[in-house]
Amino acid sequence: MSAARNTISRCLVLFVLLAILGLQANSVAAAKEPETGIDRIPEVGSSISHEHEAQSVKNWDWSIWPGPTYRSPKEKFTTRFQGRILYDFGTLRDQKSVGSTDGWETNLRILRVGLAGTIGRTIGYQVNLSIDNGDFNVQEAFIQYSGSKNWTLRAGQFQIANSLEGLTSSLAISLVERASFINAFGLKRALGAGARYTGKNWDARIGFFNGSNLNEDTSKEKYVASARVAVYPTLSFISGFHLAASYRYRKFSFNDDKSSVQYRTRPHTQLVDQYYVDTGVLDQLSNDQLFIFEIAGTRGAVWAAAEWGWLNASIVEGSNPLINGKNSARFHGGYASIGWFITGENRPQNDGKWASVQVNRPVFNGGWGAWAITVRYDYMDLVASKIELFGGTQSSLIFGLNWHLTNYIAVKFNLAHSSIRDAFGAPQDNGLVDENGRNKVNSFTTRLQVHF
Repeated sequence: MSAARNTISRCLVLFVLLAILGLQANSVAAAKEPETGIDRIPEVGSSISHEHEAQSVKNWDWSIWPGPTYRSPKEKFTTRFQGRILYDFGTLRDQKSVGSTDGWETNLRILRVGLAGTIGRTIGYQVNLSIDNGDFNVQEAFIQYSGSKNWTLRAGQFQIANSLEGLTSSLAISLVERASFINAFGLKRALGAGARYTGKNWDARIGFFNGSNLNEDTSKEKYVASARVAVYPTLSFISGFHLAASYRYRKFSFNDDKSSVQYRTRPHTQLVDQYYVDTGVLDQLSNDQLFIFEIAGTRGAVWAAAEWGWLNASIVEGSNPLINGKNSARFHGGYASIGWFITGENRPQNDGKWASVQVNRPVFNGGWGAWAITVRYDYMDLVASKIELFGGTQSSLIFGLNWHLTNYIAVKFNLAHSSIRDAFGAPQDNGLVDENGRNKVNSFTTRLQVHF
């Protein structure tokens, strides 16, 4: 217990130090700070932004904010130290009181440090190490080639290109956690190679991965293939309009011709390790296929987005059908969101995903910061009635209030209400629902986040 308290204390001290660093940096920065590029390497072929006057040591330039940055002569080599800390606290209550927290819970959601930069004018790189929910991980580790006008090539460990919110940084999502289907369907980072082609108002990405990543000894996924196409038409009444569709194919590895996969998700908070909708372990799966459709846009300070995903899981050819003579199970889920920046900012997009907000009047420059509200309906259906698999449905209404003190410091408040139905099998075995497979879950989560 004391060790845990010491860990929490150290994390809080680090958070305070980062906040002080942010205060000092913002107190001397301009009222409107430039885009820093969250979760992405600096644009290859261009200079890293000199937000503050750079220092020179033996022909190497360096600056402190945002993040210590070093540049070789003629910027043949650049590197920037980056990091973030996301700290959550809150509570969860369910109607049956079986998964409720005992008072307020805290969680060091993410602690991450890394390096990003360029080598020459065509090569970029990024390496991020993190602690997520207490587990140490290599988050990203890749190199990128951008020497072509339209093509970008990437190799290493990075996010598989499916879903607008799945690709968006945890710092730039509008709520504390991503949509339920992203977690349930296992959208993640993996080792592989990918390519992106950028046209005038559209782009396309393809990727091929071995299914595992640097944090796993073994993987149930033999290989993964993905593709995503996004278009950005110019409309007079909507700015940043975004339409996209993506596909993912996962081939599972077999042990004695069997593979086990589990689809499940939490009720919009990771303060507790409770899965109220859960298929349980599905044996003898050969592959699954995921289709996702995305739409998003902004108009002034208002933005809206919606995504829906459909997954089809198939059993091993020649094995016994799951049940009732059927050889596949189908699930689906998605969300619809609308948000408004009360203080007049807009929600930008970059590289086919949401980018971090640029605060017009930072708190440490005498302003109010940026305030935004979000309302979301989220739905997850893990019921395949034709094969008598009842993992449950989760219908949720989520309210979010975000206060961005500066470009680098934010506080998020989320209130979520979820209605659980038809959750037999694993949720009922774990005592999370009543005899009718039902429950209602309410959670309140506050997140403090700082990055550089």
